[in-house]
This record gives sequence, C-alpha cells and structure tokens, in this order.
Amino acid sequence: REGHMSFNFSEMLHRTDLTLLKAPHAMKGYIVGRSGATLRQIESANGVFLFFARLEKGDAYDVYSGNTSFNEEGEYLFIFSHDKSSRRAAELYTMSLLEYKSAGEYTEPLEGGIPSRPRPDSP
Repeated sequence: REGHMSFNFSEMLHRTDLTLLKAPHAMKGYIVGRSGATLRQIESANGVFLFFARLEKGDAYDVYSGNTSFNEEGEYLFIFSHDKSSRRAAELYTMSLLEYKSAGEYTEPLEGGIPSRPRPDSP
C-alpha cells in the first residue's frame, strides 16, 4: 500500500460512505504506525478503509456542516465504510490516539481539572 494516487475530490463530496478527519501533519506517522500497523489495526477493528491525503485550499470542506466553501488545507484521514457507525468508531478511536499523544488536539482543557460530582447514592 504505497505510492501516489489521484482522485477527483469534487466527486468525493457526494459520497455517503466517507468521513474526513483533519489530522496534524506531525501526527500522521503516529496514526499510521510502524509499517502501517496502527492504521491496519483501526481498519480491521472497525471494518473501514483508511488512507491519508493532503487537501489544498479550495479542495477541503467542513464535513460536519457540509459547507463546501470551507478552505482549510492540510492532511486528512479518509475513512470509508458503508456503515456510518463503523466510520464514527474509527474516527473517535483516531481522535483518542491524537488526544493521548497531544492533549488539546480535539478537546479544550478543563480549568481547575475535572469537576467533582456527587455520588448517585449520596444525599
């Protein structure tokens, strides 16, 4: 699984079996893993097909709002599966890997730490 590939991104916008996840370029190697081991593990655990591609300005779009005028270039993880829950599971797993390696990548730090909650059995 090496080498270059090309695809028509505008055709990808209409696919219903694709989720995109923006990933920091510096973290790409961490997600791929040694000889692609981490990427393949995510694929086999979730029944998805994954690859990275760099999108240039004008190519990228905001997958959450569907806004095709979103111009954020960078490295994206393409997550393919006909099963939306499988794509979401792979996306969340990848996001958790990135958060583990670089805290704050997808979440905001809580001021003062994690808030304490009363136990359900306490008055």
